[in-house]
Amino acid sequence: MLLPTFIAGMSGNPGQQVRFQMPATADEALQIAITVFEAEAQEKRNLAFFRILKPIERVEATLVSPGTHQNTDRLLMLAQTRRM
Repeated sequence: MLLPTFIAGMSGNPGQQVRFQMPATADEALQIAITVFEAEAQEKRNLAFFRILKPIERVEATLVSPGTHQNTDRLLMLAQTRRM
């Protein structure tokens, strides 16, 4: 009776995933919920990283031609101003 109450109290996607997997113990339920929560947090960090990276790649593709230091310096200046 304690395990179903514990699982029913979990909310969001981690709680839903725990209910889908029907764990036998509270430890299993907690481990599933923690794993799902951490995976979602990592996905958010990845999305934030790629949102920052995309504009820099676009600028790099248009401004930098191989072997020119002047364009590389300009790219670095643009990247720094975008981060401020």
